Amino acid sequence: MLPKSKRLVTVEFDAVMERGKTAHSPLFLVKWLGSQKQTAFSAVAGKKVLKTAAARNHMRRRIYESLKALDHKKMSGIHVIVFAKNPAVTADQEALAVDLRSVFVKAGLLR
Repeated sequence: MLPKSKRLVTVEFDAVMERGKTAHSPLFLVKWLGSQKQTAFSAVAGKKVLKTAAARNHMRRRIYESLKALDHKKMSGIHVIVFAKNPAVTADQEALAVDLRSVFVKAGLLR
């Protein structure tokens, strides 16, 4: 799990949802907003993807674990929201990390 200081608060989340840019991959949809003071993340697993709260929370924790593997120092001043898609539910942790890294590269957030 990411520390609380690296996660988005509600106001920041709403700003990313309104003005953020979007990138897709087979497992994730990523919205981000640049030119921020610090880098922060949020993970979302909706009810359309997973029906129970326990399953959604487990998916969010898996996404946060994949985010921990990324090099945060290379990403400065961005707010990112990661949405899980249906295929992410059955993917293993390594596949989640690889796909998340690829969508960040595709979005231009990582090299």
